[in-house]
Amino acid sequence: MIGPVPDNSIRVRPIVSELAILSNCDGSARVRQGDTSVVVGIWGPVEVRQSRENPEKCVFEPSVKAATGHGTPLDKMYEEAITQTCEQIVYTASHPRTSIQIIVQIESEDGSVLAVVKNALCLALMDAGIPMRSMFAGVSCVEMENGELSWDPTRRRRRSQPPGSRLCLRI
Repeated sequence: MIGPVPDNSIRVRPIVSELAILSNCDGSARVRQGDTSVVVGIWGPVEVRQSRENPEKCVFEPSVKAATGHGTPLDKMYEEAITQTCEQIVYTASHPRTSIQIIVQIESEDGSVLAVVKNALCLALMDAGIPMRSMFAGVSCVEMENGELSWDPTRRRRRSQPPGSRLCLRI
């Protein structure tokens, strides 16, 4: 059971965001949270390959690139989380037989990567003018050994604790 959360324990690292940072796509955003930095570019809706075409809605084609340049198993998990989030938030029926391509470049990581990705994703979708049911925000937390929650854990803190939770909130 999770214990009480003291008011002074809910702290997150400074968050900085920029919109329309890439000139060659329909929408883009960079979000930095502490030493974690992510850029998201959106292309679409664009024509989709016939094998992926859905006559009733658009499909999402996310691609995550790690800071190291080498793919990791986490990249596929991030891509699945992006697809699930977009399918719940975007009005997919507005653009049947198309795709929305989402490229995520993780520039640097120091914890809470998926939360930062989701925050940059929301801003990039807005910048691209993609119709959404609502805005959303990502947050990451981990339960400490003493039962308290640690919000926005860094990579070092993450390693010393059991797996945490990543939440996506509709606003």
